[in-house]
Amino acid sequence: MLYQALHATEHSLLVSTPYINESILSVLDFMAAKCSVRLLVRPDQGDRIMDLMQARQAKTFEVRLVPDLNAKQIVFDSLLLLTGSANLTQFALRHPAERFSLKVDEATSERALQLFFDYWHEACRERAPPH
Repeated sequence: MLYQALHATEHSLLVSTPYINESILSVLDFMAAKCSVRLLVRPDQGDRIMDLMQARQAKTFEVRLVPDLNAKQIVFDSLLLLTGSANLTQFALRHPAERFSLKVDEATSERALQLFFDYWHEACRERAPPH
């Protein structure tokens, strides 16, 4: 389901997950070659993940850090929403207790977009120098 949605994505991919691993970062890096990717994660990733995210920062792949982030969702082209209980790590994606649901509902996607951009802009303000 996740890979089919990624394949169909043409314009933007908005990802929020508390934790992420190298494999998923590689997929997002690949996606950044065909669409804009924005990633929200917690700042308490391991050093290797933080280095990989910093190395991938580009015009089409942006990362923002959000302390206490718990949102776990992916918005594909502002239309399709994948949401669930799993972080984007190999363990979580394979764990039978973790669930995802795919939603193609304009109102639900709109709420998810609003939540994503609220976090995105908040992360921007947190990193801005004091006036």
